[in-house]
Amino acid sequence: MAPIPLIRLVALGVVTAFAVIVLGLCASVTSDSEKYFNGYFEFAALGIATAILTMVTLPAMIALEMIQGGRAFSSMIAVELSWLFILWVLWLATAADATNAASIVFIADCGDYLSTITQSACRQVSGIQAFAYLNWLILMAYTIFVLVLTLIATSRKHTGVWTTSVGEAPFFQPGNNSEIPPTSQAAGTAPGSYSLNPVQANGYNTEPYQPTTIHNTGASEGGTGPSNLPRNHDLHAPNQQPTFLSQSLHLLLSAIAMVDPFQALAEVVGASADQVKLIFSLLITYPLGSLFVRVPSSQPALRHLFSIVASTIILIPLLHLHTAFLQLLASILATFFITKYVHGKKMPWVVFVVAMGHLTVNHIIRLRNNFSYETLEVTSPQMVLVMKLTTFGWNVYDGRRTEEARFLAFLLDIDGDKWQMTKRVVKFPSLLEFLGYSFYFPGMLVGPYLDFAGYMDLVNETTFKNLKLKGKSGRNLPDGRKRVAYRKMAIGLMNLGLFVVLGPTWSFQLTKTQWFINQPLYIKIAVHQACGTTERFKYYALWILTEGASIVTGNGFSGIGANGKTEWEGARNVTPLGVELPDNWKTSLDNWNTKTSIWLRETVYKRITPKGKKPGFSSSMLTFFTSAFWHGTAGGYYLSFLTGGFITTIGRLARANFRPLVLPPAGKPPTLIKRLYDVVGTFITILLLNYTVAPFMLLTTASSLETWRYLYFYGHVIIVAAMVFFYAGGAKVCRALQKKMGVAKPPSSRSTKPAAETPAEEKLVTMPPPLDKVVPPPS
Repeated sequence: MAPIPLIRLVALGVVTAFAVIVLGLCASVTSDSEKYFNGYFEFAALGIATAILTMVTLPAMIALEMIQGGRAFSSMIAVELSWLFILWVLWLATAADATNAASIVFIADCGDYLSTITQSACRQVSGIQAFAYLNWLILMAYTIFVLVLTLIATSRKHTGVWTTSVGEAPFFQPGNNSEIPPTSQAAGTAPGSYSLNPVQANGYNTEPYQPTTIHNTGASEGGTGPSNLPRNHDLHAPNQQPTFLSQSLHLLLSAIAMVDPFQALAEVVGASADQVKLIFSLLITYPLGSLFVRVPSSQPALRHLFSIVASTIILIPLLHLHTAFLQLLASILATFFITKYVHGKKMPWVVFVVAMGHLTVNHIIRLRNNFSYETLEVTSPQMVLVMKLTTFGWNVYDGRRTEEARFLAFLLDIDGDKWQMTKRVVKFPSLLEFLGYSFYFPGMLVGPYLDFAGYMDLVNETTFKNLKLKGKSGRNLPDGRKRVAYRKMAIGLMNLGLFVVLGPTWSFQLTKTQWFINQPLYIKIAVHQACGTTERFKYYALWILTEGASIVTGNGFSGIGANGKTEWEGARNVTPLGVELPDNWKTSLDNWNTKTSIWLRETVYKRITPKGKKPGFSSSMLTFFTSAFWHGTAGGYYLSFLTGGFITTIGRLARANFRPLVLPPAGKPPTLIKRLYDVVGTFITILLLNYTVAPFMLLTTASSLETWRYLYFYGHVIIVAAMVFFYAGGAKVCRALQKKMGVAKPPSSRSTKPAAETPAEEKLVTMPPPLDKVVPPPS
């Protein structure tokens, strides 16, 4: 037996066997509940129905395939995948219902505190959960596996593959569009005398009926096609006319395979098909979010399932990221089982190494294949997933410490860190809950990332229930959510429009053209600033669009404002004006990719700092390298980060030495010199920002250094000049002036405050540690 039919036989056979087990367990639970409680559990009834459907249909499908081969209607891939999708959804619903019921009835586990009868029922329910989840995973994996193979075959112009069986499908055959001309004739037909029947080849129709007036220049003389076409597995029986149903289905699938609306739209707007698909994927999360909030919060399992299904649809049928989905699922399952069964202090680091190692491998593959930033593949959603998985590992670790140690000792151990206290996971989630969290659909592709406690709060609407907030519709979601969300969508689309219009001309690729090279330096610098802003429009568009979609689902609530309206700032990842018109370097970084900064601070920066000590040089440096590896392995990332580290140093030195000299007295309005200081600071910051981020967009070290060379390395000239000034005595002069003016700060003693007390915005954890903290200038 061939490998694919064998995989099918094993998968469907194992699922059928597990269905028999689940049927027995559900029947036993139902019998006991009828006997002792005069009623039945809904999950048991659903399990019985699902098991019977499985036991009736799957063996029949296997038998019909063996008896009739590919001619059986149930063996058609389109039919089989559709039915298996329904079955695995039913199995997932059964497992979720059983898990939910077990958490209510048995509270924790099947311990000795339960009576003998209850223990037996508890173990039976546990068995139902286990086998239902296994059936779901097997059917889902098999469905995705066959779907991927079918889509690949379809992309090779094997459009008839959907109407063949798994055993006869041309999964591994090359495309036939170059071998079979559109007007090919059957063997033995004279030139010019075309057959009205479609040519049969490789087990399916290769073409619909075509007019005889069409002539293919790729065919042989006179339009005669090849006469030795293989006819080893006809879709229809010999000498039997194709049925109307099979012809209609074949033509419909052929049309779908031939038309790519994303490619057509991409040609209109001048973007790549991957970019168009990405934007479409983000936009459909808005209506999906509206459907999500209509699922009752009293049915959290359905909300988890909704997220899983929505993300699966986006990743596979829409974006065609088939292997990416399997890789993401593998990382999710690995993290789930590591965090569940591995205990101790090393557990979060094991999760971190596994998740980051997997991501780094894919970054290296992306670099070796020389993918452009427009190419959509696994690394983008995986970067978001890594933040979620590693954060979850630490949340579980913090939660276990509350169970395994005295409460007071726990408080002392984590130095009273409020973030760790509020985000810890005390009750380990079910697999369904964890999959729902990992596949939370609005933030799956480009963020925003959120922690598990925040996700469960979102699903259960805990915050809104506690605050007794209700909207006009009667749901727990407060009013104002849609107003903010769709305003975010409008702003995101505006940024996208600016990028679409300006991007083809004003990108950093312009800096490598002969026109740019021939310009005087001041023109080059001015053009470079325009390119930097234009490049960031795409990031603003993506992050603001996903922020709005998250708000639609109820994520991001941050309280009630002074005007009585709800505020939704919790899902924000970027503030464009704060980046484009910053007062200083720190302000610019504080407004850019803020969720990543929080992740690095909570999972690396604080965690590698010894208890009772403040983070130092080593903590900052390790955090920087984590940030760099998380972004990718391209040389441009490291040039940007290292340069940014030096800019952080001169920014700190300027703030400490210049700013006190121009600040007005307390309670007085800003003086002219202070306003001038702010303008100069903003101007220099913009120059350095666009200089620094160019390698981040250009990616390669060679292109980055070439662009910097055309700009005469003006950014490094500013850095070196500032460093020389401060370290050659400038800092000492400024401190003397501060003392003379009476504005000098008293020397700070070495603080013993714990790391957790340091405000997040004071730590630029995405950059290397500032040099002045390691080697302070003389003062």
